[in-house]
Amino acid sequence: MRLLLAIGLWASLMCQAAADDAAFEAAWDRIAAEVNPAKPAPIATSADRANIFARYEASLLQPVGNCREWETVDARVKRVVSDAAAHFRGVAKLTSCYRSKAHNRRVRGAKRSMHIARKALDFVVEREGAPVNKDALARWVRHHPLMRKRGGVGLYRMAAIHVDSGKYRNWDRRRGKARKKARTRYAGLRR
Repeated sequence: MRLLLAIGLWASLMCQAAADDAAFEAAWDRIAAEVNPAKPAPIATSADRANIFARYEASLLQPVGNCREWETVDARVKRVVSDAAAHFRGVAKLTSCYRSKAHNRRVRGAKRSMHIARKALDFVVEREGAPVNKDALARWVRHHPLMRKRGGVGLYRMAAIHVDSGKYRNWDRRRGKARKKARTRYAGLRR
């Protein structure tokens, strides 16, 4: 449609013998701009690309319940958790993030909990609505390059596992058959 209008305008301009060159050039530039619009600006700069990856990583981490101030948690821990979510092709549901000392006492957390220092997350990876096996998840987290020589990985009775950037340690707070059954699978994570 624009092309037909441009051709019609060009033909009418050509028919006018008395038109001066300046008017003709202005009209021609206008037609050229309609037919060949200027190239759009680049879609993304390197800063935009980095922001896209940050938004993707954040989309893999979803705080649940009383998980406050998860953005302020140690970047290494968030990286490990988001990598685990990507590896298992799911979403990490963050169940416990930063805790104030008062909240830590209410939930009966350790006195020197890494949650207070903003260096720990408890999480579950859900894939298609079902949680990923936490023994497999804990094993994968312990073998992550950032967690091989430092950090804590813990298993609880609840579905979530604990990850922190403190000293190297592993623990299993489950009871009964689940703990005994998992001992053999989780034993390979000790140094």
